Amino acid sequence: MSDPIELTSIEFVEIPATARTTWVMARLHEAGGEHTWIELVCDVKQAAAGTCAELAAATAALGGRPIDDEAAVPSMLGFTGAELEGDFVCATAVSGLRSAVSQLQATRSDQSLTEALGGVRRDSVQLYGNINRSLLDDRSPAAHATAASATVERWGFEIIKCTPFDEVRAAPGDRTSDIVESAAPGLARITAVRDAVGDGVRVLVDCHSRFDEDSALVIGDELAELDIGWFEEPVDPASGKEALARSAAAARLPLAGGEHLYGHQRFAELLAGSAVETIMPDVKHCGGVAEAVRCGRAASEAGGSVSLHSPSGPVSLLASAHATAAVDGAMPLEHAVDEVDWRAEVLAPVEQIRQGQLWIPAGPGLGAALDEETIRRRGRRWTP
Repeated sequence: MSDPIELTSIEFVEIPATARTTWVMARLHEAGGEHTWIELVCDVKQAAAGTCAELAAATAALGGRPIDDEAAVPSMLGFTGAELEGDFVCATAVSGLRSAVSQLQATRSDQSLTEALGGVRRDSVQLYGNINRSLLDDRSPAAHATAASATVERWGFEIIKCTPFDEVRAAPGDRTSDIVESAAPGLARITAVRDAVGDGVRVLVDCHSRFDEDSALVIGDELAELDIGWFEEPVDPASGKEALARSAAAARLPLAGGEHLYGHQRFAELLAGSAVETIMPDVKHCGGVAEAVRCGRAASEAGGSVSLHSPSGPVSLLASAHATAAVDGAMPLEHAVDEVDWRAEVLAPVEQIRQGQLWIPAGPGLGAALDEETIRRRGRRWTP
């Protein structure tokens, strides 16, 4: 049993990266003098202000109270699992607190976070390259092909993911033929990526839940012909679990999903209902790093697989790498490549990605912290 953690204070930092992405982090301090960093949101659309306010209030409510186990945080705050499953902002705040407790306990025990999560320390974990966030300004097939090729050549990635279906917005009552027609530009982008990287690189496709059940089946067949590695969230797993299961049963390629779900029970339901083959918990939202590990191990026991969702900043990627390393047989971890060329300097020691791997720094807890000079030059910090 790890020593209890008593949280004492919190401060926030935001670092704008692009017009779409702002990395929002928090540093939590505990009574023994240790501190740790967590990442809250990476997308300006994800209610950063509300999440920070919720996290500040929750930290104050826990102040001075010993926390023996990160899993106790929700009940200590008066939340039920059902409440958190239905409230993305609260789930994100609680997930951050749970991760912070795990990280602080790891630091206190002089263990890496991987070891504290029950794994064996590793030097690196394999990544796959998500090219979507590097393509905000040019969404042409040619730009997708160039980004995919550069990701393979520069970083050594063996797996690429794209999110190509910008034009698709399936709504109740839409004709399947119309939805499929709107997907044509997306299929052209995928074809360009596949042609650019060749057969030796696996290509994954994320749909952001833009299809309905019938159109998902049609598009799934098209993707199977292109030798796509997985079909991610053609239908929203939170609201269309049964439709997703029917799509999975009829699909000619594996389905993956779950990036916004909270709690191991929701992921267990996806697997039990055969809605996906690969679950994708995100440590920022699923309940934290320890919950992600529970989800991953349960998926393996159920005959499924886990690949952590992380198109995020360096803090979230590093925490996710520790969780990935702690799950035997976990699939490669997501990384948003080439979003900004100064990303590595956000952490001290600097983030190291080579040969398609994230190299995990030695040291207790996360093994890294935000670089103070980078915060001064590029960010903004505040206390609640």
